[in-house]
Amino acid sequence: MNLTLNYYLLLLFATFNLILAIVVHFNNEKNKVATWFSLILGGTTLWIFTNAMTLRATDVESGIFWSQISYFSAVIIAAAFFYFSLVFPDITSRKIDRYIPKKIHKIYLAVAVPLVTVTVFIPEFTVRDVNLYPWQIFTGPGIYIFSSFFLLTIIWTFRNLIGKYFISTGIEKMQLRYLFSGMLLTTVLAGITNLILPVFFGNYEFVWIGPLFTAFLIFSITYTILNYRLLNIRILASRALIYLLSFSITLGIIYYLYRLKTGMDYLSMELFLFFAIIASIAIFKVVFNISEKLGVKYLYYSFYSYEKVIKNLSKELNRILDFDKLCEYITSTLIESMNLERAVVLVRGDDTRFKIGNNIGFKRENGISMVKNQFLVEWLQKNKKPLIYDELSLILHNNRKKEEEIKNLQSDMKKIEAEACLPLIYNEKIIGLMVLGNKKSREPFTVKDIELLTTLSNQASIAIKNAKLYAEVENLSQNLERKVEEKTKELRKALDELKAANRSKTEFIAMSSHQLRTPLTAMKGYISMIKEERYGEIPDETKEKLEDVLASTERLINIVNQLLDISRIELGKMKAATEKEVLNDVVMSTFREMEEEGREKDLEMNLNLPSETIEADIDRKKIEESIINLIDNSIKYTDKGSIEVGLEKKEKEAIIYVKDTGEGLSEQEKKDIFKSFTRGDSGKKRTGEGAGLGLHIAQKYVSLHEGDLYAKSEGKGKGATFFIELPLFLN
Repeated sequence: MNLTLNYYLLLLFATFNLILAIVVHFNNEKNKVATWFSLILGGTTLWIFTNAMTLRATDVESGIFWSQISYFSAVIIAAAFFYFSLVFPDITSRKIDRYIPKKIHKIYLAVAVPLVTVTVFIPEFTVRDVNLYPWQIFTGPGIYIFSSFFLLTIIWTFRNLIGKYFISTGIEKMQLRYLFSGMLLTTVLAGITNLILPVFFGNYEFVWIGPLFTAFLIFSITYTILNYRLLNIRILASRALIYLLSFSITLGIIYYLYRLKTGMDYLSMELFLFFAIIASIAIFKVVFNISEKLGVKYLYYSFYSYEKVIKNLSKELNRILDFDKLCEYITSTLIESMNLERAVVLVRGDDTRFKIGNNIGFKRENGISMVKNQFLVEWLQKNKKPLIYDELSLILHNNRKKEEEIKNLQSDMKKIEAEACLPLIYNEKIIGLMVLGNKKSREPFTVKDIELLTTLSNQASIAIKNAKLYAEVENLSQNLERKVEEKTKELRKALDELKAANRSKTEFIAMSSHQLRTPLTAMKGYISMIKEERYGEIPDETKEKLEDVLASTERLINIVNQLLDISRIELGKMKAATEKEVLNDVVMSTFREMEEEGREKDLEMNLNLPSETIEADIDRKKIEESIINLIDNSIKYTDKGSIEVGLEKKEKEAIIYVKDTGEGLSEQEKKDIFKSFTRGDSGKKRTGEGAGLGLHIAQKYVSLHEGDLYAKSEGKGKGATFFIELPLFLN
């Protein structure tokens, strides 16, 4: 084949690899997989380019130079390929340690890469001389060091990928299968033509063909992108087109300015180049913004900012209390941000049947009929993550026992043109679904899309539950108002008081559940993702601080949950789930749980249980929490002395008591101590962490059992005793 044709063919392949490398990198700048992937493509670009330049070498010196660069580019490819095998796919499992030791690979590359790089560039050590016509390299002993490094690294890399393949599942397994095939074909064939034949047999006739075998790698990448969501080929193609268009227009403008420069004798070339570089930056930015808008309009190319959508969504979900408006906002946000054809929010009612919250684009009867597929609800309940239509074939492949159910689900989703189903989970249970149609561009859902959808569904679940709770309180308020208004004028004063109390309660529930829980849950999620280094590596010192922040957030969420429990009890929404329990065991287990905390303060911890077994119908979890609150309260307000926890039987009542030698209570404190947001005078001085809800919620829990919680004390500084009285037989 003509050398000139070979040269331009290699340049074409190099250009294609370079464009793909740039687009992959800038589309996924914070993604480790994309970083090493783009470095593989970048190294391949350099390797192809150097092979092209050797064909154009006109002297021995340039031939040696490009040969050394060619070997160096192979070092980059091997090292990037190896690191790629460590991070793709991101599998967290002890099994992977058998295939990929944690420290050996770092030591290997830290020593090998500099050694081989130096070897390549030592004069006459790796490349001694070249013959231009016909092309041939005369190598030195360094070539054996290079060959050993390259072969060992490639073999180790494929070992890593094979190990990950055997322990991976689903879409990750399919991605590995096709990427591995393309990489293997490219590596083996290019290794034969560009390493084995020339180095060991002195045959350089086919070296220019080696770079063309990268077509296998490019094909496997494209196939995996299109079918198994490795990346989004349409997004990449659109972005590449926009970058190329912007770059070409910028070059055209600079060239036009250069032509004008010919009439400006006073402007030197150096000064022109300076102004041209400054101008090109500004021109490129303007041209790119215009091209981007055209891409959105004519290519349906989504440029939505993940962080911006999440931020706006959190803000709006925190603000909207009306259920219908909330569902409408969720669907419209999905449609606009992801350029979808259709979306529907389905909410589960008290009878467990799903009802349409808001629908855009779907036929109403089809949306409801699809959720009757029990397999769909079971799968979403179990996995708690979005279900993508394209993944159903993989689920079918890995779950033949439910082949019929999966095929029925495939049929249902295809019939109504549903592309994704997102569960709305609250307290580990499905309270609704979001069903999405295709994108207008027919692009598949990317990893970034699924991250956005997962975060959105988590926040939407809380917002929808809060909106329903708010609606229930509103309905309760209206019903109470209507009934009270039917009473006589004699009850008008009571009516006004009831309306005021109910209005305050409604505002309290809306504030605590909606204004606190939603952002706190979002904070907890972001802190967890930062700790898991989803946004990049963080120092150990920062991780320790994040642990403190996470603990504080958990404490705030716990306070909000207490507020909600109190509200539900007062509204009659919470009841005791009673079962017959042995109170001796209940008291002992709570004492053991708190015993160590008391002993850490050098307090004497005593347990006094009767010899006889005392049984009662109780909600064990609520009574245990009540006892723990009492013991915790005594430990906080006792600096020295003892704490005694005991159980007694009195006629048809069981009495649980917690006695301490601590600060004691005044007469006024004994009256106020069980009110919400109330602490004794000593408590205000001791700590600012408590919200004053522990004793209040304990009393509420005891009241659900038709029992009583009260305190006795002989005065300040004389200790206090808290009593829980429970009826022994509840019907």
